Parts: sequence; structure tokens; C-alpha cells
Amino acid sequence: MIPMPDTAFARFWSRLPAATKQSFFAGVVMGLVCHLYLFTNLIPNHDAVFHLFQCDYGTASGRWFLPLVLAWDGDYNMPWLQGVLSLLCLAGTVCITTRLLRIEKPLAIVITAALCTAFPTVAATFTYMFTADAYFFGLFLAALAAYAVWRMPIWGLPLGTILLILSMGIYQSYFPVAAVLMVGALLFDCLEGRASFGRTLLRGVKMVATLALGIVVYMAVARLATMASGGLSDYMGISSMGSLSLSELPELVRQSLESYETYFLQNELGWNFSFIPLLVIAAWVSGVVLLATLLLRRQVGVLRGMLALVLVLLYPLAGSLIHIMVVGAAVHDLMIYGLLYALILPLALASFAATHADEMGSLRSALQSLMSWIVIASMALTAYNYIVTDNKAYLKMALGFTQIEAYSNRLATMIQSVPGYSPSLAVVLVGSSNGDALLDVTPELSEIFLTGALNMGTYRTQYSYGNLLNRFSALPNYVYLDDMPEEVSSAIAGVSETMPAYPQEGCVQIAGEYIVVRLN
Repeated sequence: MIPMPDTAFARFWSRLPAATKQSFFAGVVMGLVCHLYLFTNLIPNHDAVFHLFQCDYGTASGRWFLPLVLAWDGDYNMPWLQGVLSLLCLAGTVCITTRLLRIEKPLAIVITAALCTAFPTVAATFTYMFTADAYFFGLFLAALAAYAVWRMPIWGLPLGTILLILSMGIYQSYFPVAAVLMVGALLFDCLEGRASFGRTLLRGVKMVATLALGIVVYMAVARLATMASGGLSDYMGISSMGSLSLSELPELVRQSLESYETYFLQNELGWNFSFIPLLVIAAWVSGVVLLATLLLRRQVGVLRGMLALVLVLLYPLAGSLIHIMVVGAAVHDLMIYGLLYALILPLALASFAATHADEMGSLRSALQSLMSWIVIASMALTAYNYIVTDNKAYLKMALGFTQIEAYSNRLATMIQSVPGYSPSLAVVLVGSSNGDALLDVTPELSEIFLTGALNMGTYRTQYSYGNLLNRFSALPNYVYLDDMPEEVSSAIAGVSETMPAYPQEGCVQIAGEYIVVRLN
């Protein structure tokens, strides 16, 4: 008998563990705390200006599933709707993370949710709001792939492989999230000691097979999807994915592991308060101590203990696999979500230790309590630090966009005031890709580094500046930038070379069918 919808949902909800429900609500609340400002304001970056009313790209860069997912939200840049859809996916990811890593204590759940939703990679993705919900759906699919393999003895391998393929078809950078969650789930299987060593090892083999099959089939589908259009793009090393040379592997592994130092300890991007690196080190050291006491006290056995140690060593590598996947290409802020799990593991160990505190002796229990306090305090401050970092980036975007709108409105006024102006004339912006002093009115914004968060000058020098003039300054003319066709540059050459630069008198002139503007 098919149950009524309300009955089916009530059954589903009643079967969910309390920790999973807490994780979902914590993910939504912490996500709103961090990102509500961006959800309730239209602050597009350069790509979002271009994709304001349509977005169907992705296939050429191997994201063949992305255009289908983007169509679900109407193909418009709508911050509130896409923000809410993104939060649902992020909250789902938090639920899977806490389940696989056995995070059951409320305080650890809230901090985990804060880290998962406030890590600067999330804010960088939200600056591309037009595609954020699709990308975070890809993140959720990657996490769900790990859960399926761990939870389902028979159907886990095929289902997990399909989910992983679809996730990579949206955004390839979440593959490490599936990998690190699988490694983490196996680690806590060893600590729990409920399954035999052989069964745990078999589950690990299934996970490796899922990852291998997922990336092989994904690459095959991606090449088929782009065959008619000339093959995969070289963007971000996509075309070379899967062609790793064994001789390159040691160096790539070294770079992968060094990325933790770059993002968490060196603070090269200015994401952290000055003391945060010390707190991260303290949390990692405390996590090692907690792991050692758990292994010794719980008597997991020699084989499980050895496997647990191997998994601990593999865990950071799994989270940073993106550095191995994109051979010869830069790894930017949107691609490093997997690194976040290095911060979550100490929380998971502290939560696991608290859940099994009654099994410990008094001395070990006191040590675990101290280490847990260090982890909880360190990661809570780190999560708050990321909330501040994200909102600094949003301040940069808001002020930068306000400034470029004011600049563009003045420019549009000058264009429309030139004698002989007509909306049918094309505007040619000479020097559009070059910055100048007029575009650096707030130098403090340059101290905030996050991919996708732009200052005023970056907006003006991007490929989409013509769209910004049309859509936000209501300039009806077609706009050519520095990448103008040869016939346009030839037609204006005699005029543009002798013109003064904006905003001086004479910086806007008409040359035949074109309105020429010399910007610098």
C-alpha cells in the first residue's frame, strides 16, 4: 500500500537520528548568519554580470551536467532563491559529514556546520551566485556518494559511482570531498570496532573502486559530450585530467600536502586573524592525542589499529586531491573545499571521545576532556574568523560594485551627451582592459583576497563591462571593448589615437558609425 505524502514524510523524519536533524538546522542557521547579506542584495561579480539573464555554459569544461541543473532555477541570477537552494544543499552535506564522521554532540555539530558553511570557498562560490546552487548540489552529490558506499552493502558501489559521476559533471572539484569522507568513515569504523577487519577492508575496497570507476566513467562521458565541439577545454587543466604521469606523482603529493600550510598556517591570503594558525595547530595536536588515547583504550586490535593509522595518513591527501587532479593548472579558492575536512577531523574525534567517555579510565578521560576543550574552542574561533572573512569579501563586492555603478553612470552620461549621439551607434571603449588611478579610489579593498570578490577596477577591466553599462547604467548602445574586431579598430584609429583620456573634455567623440571613448 502506498502511504499518503504526510505519512511517508513523518516516517522518514522519525527515522532520522537526532544528530542528523540537529545538523540540518545548524547548517541552515549558520549559513544564514554568514551569508544573509549577499542573499538579500544583488551584487554580481564580472561573470554574474554577463550571466544575469542566462547561464547554460559548462559542457566544454567537462561540466556536462551543469547546464541541466542550472535550468532548474530559471537561468536568472536571483540571490535569495539561489542562496536558499544552496543552503539546503550545504545543510545536507553537513548532515552526511556528521553521520560519516560520527559527530553526535550538539556543540561539535554546530561548529561543524559553521565551518562547512563559512569556509571561504563557500563565499567565493557565492560570488558567482548564478551558479552557486548548482555547484553546491554537486557538493551534496559527492557527499551522498560517500554515504551510499558506506551505508549500502550491495547497491552502494553502483549508486555511489553514479552520484559521483553526476557530481563531477557539475563541478569536478568536489571529488576530493567524496574521497576524504570515505577515508574518514573508514577511520571511525576502525575506532568503533563493530565490524570485523575483513569487512572493514572490503568496504574500503568498494570505496576505492567507486572513486576509480567514477573518475574513469566521468572522463569518458565528458569526452563524448564534447566530441562534436572539438573536445575538452584546457581551462583549469580539465583536458589533462586522468593523464597523470607516475613520475609527477611525488611532487604533486608534496604540493597537495603543502596546501594545508598555505591556507591554514601561512595566511598568505589574509583569511585568518593573526592567532588562528596557532589555534589550528593546537586543534591538530589535540586531535592526534585524542586518536592515540582512543586507539589504546578501545583496544581495536592490531590490524584495525594499523589500518586506522594508514587512514589518518591518507586523510589529508584525500582532502587535497584537487592538486593532483588539475596537473599544470592553478587551483583557485572555489576548488579547495576538501581541505576543510582537516579542520573537521579533530572535532569528530572530540565528539567521538565524548560519546564513549564512559569507557575510559579517569586519567585518560581527563586528558580527553582537556584536548576536547582545546579543539572546541579553537574550531569555534576559526569558524567565527571565517564568517568575518566572508563578510569582508561581501563588503568589498558591495562597495566595489557601488563605485563602478557611479563611475559607469557618469560615463554613460558623457556618452549620451556627445553631439550627434544616437542609440543606434556602437560605443567603442579604447583601453577598457587597462587600469588607471581612477579605478583605485579605495586601496583598502585590495587587501581582501577572495576569488570572485572584485574591487572597482576589476569590474571595469573585465570582459563583461559592456554588459554592466547596458544592464546597470541603462546605456542602450552596443559596446565594444579592447577585443574589438579588426574592422572596428581600423575605423576608429584616426580618431582614438589623438583623444585625451576620460574624464577630460574631448574623451568622447563620434567617428563615423562609432562613439569612441578613450578611457586611459
